[in-house]
Amino acid sequence: MPHAESSRSFTQGLRAALPIAIGYIPVAIAFGILGRTGGLAAGPVVVMSLAVFAGAAQFMAISLIAGGAGSAQIIFAVFLLNLRHLLFSANLARRLPRLSAAAAGILAFGVTDEVFSVASTGPDPRPRYLAGLELGAWSAWSGGTALGYLAGDLLPVELAAAFSTGLYALFASLAVWQVRAGGVRTALVIAVAAGLNTVLRLALGLAPGWAFVIAMLGAACCGVALGQERKEREQAHG
Repeated sequence: MPHAESSRSFTQGLRAALPIAIGYIPVAIAFGILGRTGGLAAGPVVVMSLAVFAGAAQFMAISLIAGGAGSAQIIFAVFLLNLRHLLFSANLARRLPRLSAAAAGILAFGVTDEVFSVASTGPDPRPRYLAGLELGAWSAWSGGTALGYLAGDLLPVELAAAFSTGLYALFASLAVWQVRAGGVRTALVIAVAAGLNTVLRLALGLAPGWAFVIAMLGAACCGVALGQERKEREQAHG
């Protein structure tokens, strides 16, 4: 009976992953095509999706690689961008039963923004439900990447190159969503990041990887300062 219940939880997780998979596949295909048009071999592109499994960070890494950034710059930038997943995992860990270190590590690896959103709705998720949810999302992302890389060889050169705009579309959509949720303060943080990166790259000639990292840290400090200022003002009026 417990085995049947565990299997049912895993299957429910796979079913819950279907909407995520539908959204992941087109973006993963664009990533695969972008990796091919960027001159990377199939192995590194597909392995990146298998081992990193973080869409925004992977697009950013491809951009930095194409810009000639060093490995340390790319790793540090990806680490900073994915740091939010630590908070997602910590939140889910409080709602799960006690797990072994290995099981907790595997489940933590599969947590993405979309997985976290689905897992956070409804009652506390079971480990096997979360495993099914993550496996479905991970399989769609990895499979879509491989499909995109193969499709890049079949599409006309102009059309394949056009998929490189997927990087800008992805980050623009994230920025718009954040501004709609956070208002003027979020727009200011985004402006600081863009302004810093532009000055560091064009005016100071800093390498693209380090310019991106410094701009990210500067924008994060700006966000913290604005949040603290808002908190103090609310306390004063409260």
